[in-house]
Amino acid sequence: MTAALAVPDANPFGVDNMFGYMHAMQIGWLSVLAFLFLYVNLGSVCAHCLYNAATGWSRILNSHMRLWAIILGTIGIAVAAVAAGNVWAFFIQWLSLLGILVPPIGAIILVDQYLVRKDSEIDQDWRGTAFIAWVCGSAAAFYIENNASEWSTAVSAGMIGGLAYFIISKITGVKTV
Repeated sequence: MTAALAVPDANPFGVDNMFGYMHAMQIGWLSVLAFLFLYVNLGSVCAHCLYNAATGWSRILNSHMRLWAIILGTIGIAVAAVAAGNVWAFFIQWLSLLGILVPPIGAIILVDQYLVRKDSEIDQDWRGTAFIAWVCGSAAAFYIENNASEWSTAVSAGMIGGLAYFIISKITGVKTV
């Protein structure tokens, strides 16, 4: 939406986003519409994320989903309070962190389902080998992010995480295709 405004030297955390732009026009009904759009959009996304997180953590920890919804919702409210204190200044660093932590997860899932355990059934809730491979991929991505900026952090993280999972699976004796 910020790109659609085509503002030179855009500041997506100022009035150069659609919400800020509509509110800055000082038209009452447009400000209300902008607020409703923002509230419904963010509320919808947050509700889905809270549900998924509460479901996942309750299963991992063999607990109740409602309990985790309250715990994670409280954490989310605390994070929102921190966000109001100009945490947006760290947005680029946040995206870099996501590029380090997330790509190995997808690569490990792909290697698991297409190379290591093709046509497998869910037979356990926890696979330590996957977490070890994730740490390997994320550690390598952290190194690349800080020491080899000419390489793609996300691609490197995925490749190393997937390769680590494949090798660990071979070493531990998991039947591979």
